[in-house]
Amino acid sequence: MKNHNIVDELLKIKAELPKKQKILCDYLLANRQDIGILTVKELALKANVGTTTVMRLTKDLGYQNFSDFRKEFYNLQVDTINKWDDVQKSFSDSSNEDNQFQSIHQVWEEGINNLAHSLNANLIENFTKAIQLLNSVRKINIYGARPYKATAQYLELLLGEYMPNVYQLSNDSESVFDKVLQFDKDEVLVLFSFEPYIKKTLEMAKILKEKEVPIILFTDQLSCPLVPFAECILQVEVSRKYYSILPVFALIEAIVLELGKKNSEVSLKKIKELVKTLKESETII
Repeated sequence: MKNHNIVDELLKIKAELPKKQKILCDYLLANRQDIGILTVKELALKANVGTTTVMRLTKDLGYQNFSDFRKEFYNLQVDTINKWDDVQKSFSDSSNEDNQFQSIHQVWEEGINNLAHSLNANLIENFTKAIQLLNSVRKINIYGARPYKATAQYLELLLGEYMPNVYQLSNDSESVFDKVLQFDKDEVLVLFSFEPYIKKTLEMAKILKEKEVPIILFTDQLSCPLVPFAECILQVEVSRKYYSILPVFALIEAIVLELGKKNSEVSLKKIKELVKTLKESETII
């Protein structure tokens, strides 16, 4: 196998596959967390294709047998586990206890490296798409779970200062599906999904794909199971050494800045009104 990441390879060839293999490919991408434990027959049944289709795709991808093919998906799960092992180890590393400033140097250096590796032609292309989409829809919906609820709230906070059409879904996970089912085609969902991926976000993505509602996806890997359902994929590097998502916040700020520029007349007026109100109410000095 030429590429060590089977999901990246599937994404590359998906558009050129025959109909049945494309159906199988979609299933593999959307359910990658389960593939490592399935037999050929079970996979064919779940994907609604024949076992011949499974074996043909396996062979076309360069695997000698299905066992090797399945192992690639299992290894993806191991990589995720190792990532969090690395983070846990960083908390217990006492090798530099004598240097009380070691952590700040490590975090700064790692953050700079992640920012540099994140900025590439693919990110810039999808950033442009995301701006066009956010600037054209009637309603901007935002969702992030677990620690990424904070990134979703940060985006809402900054955009909400001059854009009245921003809605946060992260604060009410209980009824989020009720709201998603009411989305229209002139809306967009900005979705934050990073390893370990959450099943709820995948279900949301599937629903919106059927409703033809575009998704702007913030993620760390093209192997993220939500990628096949997204209109724009904003992939950034995140740290493996310890928990840090600096590039995510940098990207959010870039989006806010660009949208502010494109709507400068309205955004400047809104911000001036906000500052005036805050001063009059003595909220700020």
